[in-house]
Amino acid sequence: MIDTRFAKSYVRHKHINFIKAVKDDIETKYDFFEWYLAFSKPRINKEEPVYIHRDVENCYKKYFTQTRQTVETTLKEKKMKSFGGLLHFLKSDINVLKEHQSALKNPRSDDETQTVLYILANIILSQSGDPCEKIEDLQARLQKLWLREMQDRSPEFYLLILLLFWPDEAQPEITNPPNLEKCLRKMHHSYKRKYQKYLRGRYLVPLFFFGKERGLQRLVHASKLDGTALEILTEGHEHADVECLQRINGEVKNDRVFAVRDGQQIPVTPHNLSSVCNPGQVSFYLGFTIRGPVAYNIRYEED
Repeated sequence: MIDTRFAKSYVRHKHINFIKAVKDDIETKYDFFEWYLAFSKPRINKEEPVYIHRDVENCYKKYFTQTRQTVETTLKEKKMKSFGGLLHFLKSDINVLKEHQSALKNPRSDDETQTVLYILANIILSQSGDPCEKIEDLQARLQKLWLREMQDRSPEFYLLILLLFWPDEAQPEITNPPNLEKCLRKMHHSYKRKYQKYLRGRYLVPLFFFGKERGLQRLVHASKLDGTALEILTEGHEHADVECLQRINGEVKNDRVFAVRDGQQIPVTPHNLSSVCNPGQVSFYLGFTIRGPVAYNIRYEED
């Protein structure tokens, strides 16, 4: 009688290089779809087919589940290692993030990848009112990395700079904050290098909006808004308001939109180009995509 355990071990050993290549390929494809589905969708009014996300996850679980793991544990641990994966917990079960939070604690100050994930995890926890690190401490971590002036940083890094350092009268003044105009230039370059060829023609979903609260609570994830609020933001209802979001003062000049705060003029992308028709003072709701800040529901101010 053939020992099946020996047979399986022999087959695995014989084809180990092939199996490794297949697993590497599957992991690369999973990583791609993780951010692809988190940052975009086919069109503004069309969601991704459910089967795509399901099939991608099932394929990963099939090849990476260890004998002592459950398939769900395998997937949860994978999601803790990526920006898009962490964002997924906001739409599914944030308790999973709480259970595995220790994996992200105390990142080395010079480890940019782990610091970015740690900061995002705290932002996500703040969305449900759970204990999280103060915004001032997270700003200090991020500012230390910003001052290192590294090349080829990810759009996710610059997104966190915008989220944590966007000027707000309710926030204490920050000593030597990052230059947001410089941050945006670098973010646009990084986006073009890393994502543009894949996301061209797709709708970039707003990941967070700028709210009225203080600290991390001033960031409002899109999943926290109901259908009516999202319609007001994207359809351009001029006289309707979204109660939990803050309107930002701005200006239109030379067909461009700028957020105006404390003498700064920060360029933002209009969500609806047709709403930018004349120079003048405007206000809008501020959202953030993986490409940068976006002005939603632009409203011209009366003289």
